[in-house]
Amino acid sequence: MNAFEKWQVIVNTVQAGIILMAFFGALYIGFKQNEINDKLRLLQDYVAVAAVPDANSVIKLINTGKINLYIWGFDMPGNNQRLDKPRLISAGSMEAAYYWIPLPTFDEPQKLNPFEFKLYLTDQFGNKWISEHGGEAELSTVKIDNKTVPELRTRMWSYKTFKSEWSFNHSVGGVQRTQEPQYIKTDLRLQFFGDQRIPQEVSSDNVASWFAYFSPSLAIIPKDAHGNMVAGGLEVPPNWAIFVALDKPAKFRQAIVTFSNPEIMPITDVHMANSRVIAISTRGQVPAGVLNIHIIK
Repeated sequence: MNAFEKWQVIVNTVQAGIILMAFFGALYIGFKQNEINDKLRLLQDYVAVAAVPDANSVIKLINTGKINLYIWGFDMPGNNQRLDKPRLISAGSMEAAYYWIPLPTFDEPQKLNPFEFKLYLTDQFGNKWISEHGGEAELSTVKIDNKTVPELRTRMWSYKTFKSEWSFNHSVGGVQRTQEPQYIKTDLRLQFFGDQRIPQEVSSDNVASWFAYFSPSLAIIPKDAHGNMVAGGLEVPPNWAIFVALDKPAKFRQAIVTFSNPEIMPITDVHMANSRVIAISTRGQVPAGVLNIHIIK
């Protein structure tokens, strides 16, 4: 291995180390930003439903959260229902505005105790939710006009309400819950200025946060013992590393990088592209123009 090759190995190692450090730093920042975004969404999109027994032998559904909800159907022992059009459950109105659903079908109440039921909901922003509840029923008697008549006494409680990409399978009357990441339109357009300034975001889809790191040019000039330049020097051009954290997990075949003027765009490398993170780097300065990072299905 000659002197030039040795210097090339050293330079490549240094450059790889810088990119790796920047990548892990950006990854940490991205995950922290995701945590903050998730907490903010929890505060803004607080969703909760209370199930309350009613004297008319139905179950009241009261929206105790912060945003309007729509019920599309429910699973109830002996009485699963799917609605052609969703029913509104208004937020902030408590018992002044509620929706009701029937009790389970009781042939022998003691055989259904306790029972559980699920609600299939969407919020006003289109997010899907499942709300889980439970209850008990007791067959008793009550006197009305000096006559003893049967009465069904019920108690209700709520478990939890959580996001779930449910969908109705009408062919079998069931519910499908999607757990795998799905294709989501994902792209990031950045305006570069041809210098060391951090690019400005032009537009984005499904991007929680992004980070751009600039590495200046690096020149290695070997000299002899007398300070004279010798052959074998190496110069590494300036380059950029860009890290993108996705808002929602996305399933895709490939991450693509394009530029508004492809004739002057330096070579770009995609180092990582999974359902949560995309990391790229350039082999030279990015000229003034718009860089577009996007995925294909």
